[in-house]
Amino acid sequence: MRVTDSTPEIAPPASRVATDHPPAPAPASGTAKGIAYQPGLDGLRGLGLVAVLVFHAGFTWLPGSFLAISMFFTLSGFLITTLLLAEHRRAARIDLRAFWGRRFRRLLPASLVAIAGILLASAVLADANQLERLRGDVLAALAYVANWHFIASGDSYGNLFAAKPPMEHFWSLAIEEQFYFVYPLLAAGVLACFRGSRRAFGVVLFVLTGASVTASIVLKAHGASLDRLYFGTDVRAAEILLGGLVAVVWMRYADRIGAGGHRLLRMLGALAFAGMLVSWFVADRASRGWYGGGLTVYALVMALVILAAMQPTGLVRRVLCWRPFVLFGLVSYGVYLIHWPVFIWVDERTGLAPWPLFAVRVAVTLALAIPMYLWIEAPIRHGRMPRQWRLTLVPLAVGAILVGAVIVPGNTVSQATEISRARVAFQHVAANSERERRSAVAAGIPTFAPFGDSNAAVDGYAIARWSYDHPKDLLGVLGSPQLGCGMLEYDRKYRGGDAPYAPACRNWMDHWRKAASASHPDIAVVILGPWEVTDIRFPGESRWRVIGDPAVDAKLTTTLTEAVDTLFASGARKVVLVSSPVFDSGRVDGRSPPKPFPESDPSRIARWNAIEREVAATRPHVGVVDFAAYMATRGDDRRLRPDGVHLTYDTAREMADWLAPEILRVARTL
Repeated sequence: MRVTDSTPEIAPPASRVATDHPPAPAPASGTAKGIAYQPGLDGLRGLGLVAVLVFHAGFTWLPGSFLAISMFFTLSGFLITTLLLAEHRRAARIDLRAFWGRRFRRLLPASLVAIAGILLASAVLADANQLERLRGDVLAALAYVANWHFIASGDSYGNLFAAKPPMEHFWSLAIEEQFYFVYPLLAAGVLACFRGSRRAFGVVLFVLTGASVTASIVLKAHGASLDRLYFGTDVRAAEILLGGLVAVVWMRYADRIGAGGHRLLRMLGALAFAGMLVSWFVADRASRGWYGGGLTVYALVMALVILAAMQPTGLVRRVLCWRPFVLFGLVSYGVYLIHWPVFIWVDERTGLAPWPLFAVRVAVTLALAIPMYLWIEAPIRHGRMPRQWRLTLVPLAVGAILVGAVIVPGNTVSQATEISRARVAFQHVAANSERERRSAVAAGIPTFAPFGDSNAAVDGYAIARWSYDHPKDLLGVLGSPQLGCGMLEYDRKYRGGDAPYAPACRNWMDHWRKAASASHPDIAVVILGPWEVTDIRFPGESRWRVIGDPAVDAKLTTTLTEAVDTLFASGARKVVLVSSPVFDSGRVDGRSPPKPFPESDPSRIARWNAIEREVAATRPHVGVVDFAAYMATRGDDRRLRPDGVHLTYDTAREMADWLAPEILRVARTL
């Protein structure tokens, strides 16, 4: 993931839209004062937060609970629109300064406390990958552009092999804050231009909703990544705007709805509520249909739930007014800010079973969130903290966070950076070697080019560096190592989650063909394995298959054979397949997960290595280097491969002292 799964601002009890009076059941209507406090909306927020906590805990029985995010977006759009329309009806204008001041007091102090706490905890708990990206994550969170920041960094292949960043959940706060800044300007402008016409404002919201859905469809059609579709403000805006559109209609007609209309809303709301719960149990976040209008349809369903929650009676209201849901909704913003870093640091290494671990995570989160609500959020929002304190503490907090963002990360280098560094370095070395290829061929010096996945990039760089020290033995030339590109272009799972096949990897065999045609290597070195042993799903099927399944084995054998033939047809003289060592999926900084992930099963990689040998036996001039057997003799794999899959920038060069001569030895026997 690289895609990560967080929620939007689990908003303030903004359901107290026009008042902060104590909870009291009241029918909602489009009066000049807005909407009276609705405990059912806080209860809806609390229920949604429960779903998010379950989702982030890794429970697979509620895969669609990520949709609670959409509910929060729609609820925010509905509530803020009612607030703005009520203010305009009352004063014939919208006081933007007052609006932003309320948002500032409600959201920023708790956010700053959470960021500062994450920085302090990171100094002790964060791993190399988390520390390396912490500075950028903090700055993006402070500027409320975290969603675009994570889009820019989310496609990093190395991030698949690293722990989740502790500030990833700020992506949704960023979308909310962007909305809070732009939306009041839009409302004020449209209402001013059209003399307060709510119909005109509704038309504008309808058009903008359509534009957002169109943008998502176009992006999906052009192969946008799941991160781009999931985190993008332009894509997710439709859910917020639709909430606003429903609020415009509600504020116009609420007072005119008779008893029959209220009964209809209660009935439709109950059906929508049931649909919401069912979707939480069955929806798949990786299904790209959600990003082609599906989320907008879901937002409409949530709008019906919201309206049902505001009815004076009814099943939906009774369920959502259950006191634990309401209380959880009241503290939901702080819980949301704190839960994600707690969940990733209080993890399976505690040795606890899933449910006890979940209970501990929630308990720690509440132990931190409730005091923050009582001592930070509520006093500032209700004006009980002196203004001069607020004006002093906020700049000091921002300054302290910026200093911490410089000091805490230090000069840490993560495995993700190691992979990228090796890839760039190989391209540089091979490009230089390309100039020497003709003279090397004339002198009888063999050339080699790596083909495969990220291990081909790391190991290929190390072998190329080895050839620099042994110029009479070997010369590295450009090949096609592609990060994250396994052979089978199907849906797959990694570390228990979806790892969609990257659009950039499509037609990888064409890249191999072009590279081999350009460099004509004497030895094409193929390094694959980790992606070949993940769970995969054939197109049109719902079941997941793994290597060892006859259909998967046949497909892998056919594809590898075709790849080898392509290399020969494109100019390679010999092909050397490098067997894959057993790997440890989910290892971080040398620490293994408490329970191995399915793809770490040694029998899977053993079967892949057997397929390589079977393919080699069917073709002349194809051999196998048993790197797996060599790595098995090393007792320091955690040092060599801290993430359990890749050698590091330095340890790859160490392994090249064995691997490069062995490739030459096998090639000479072909």
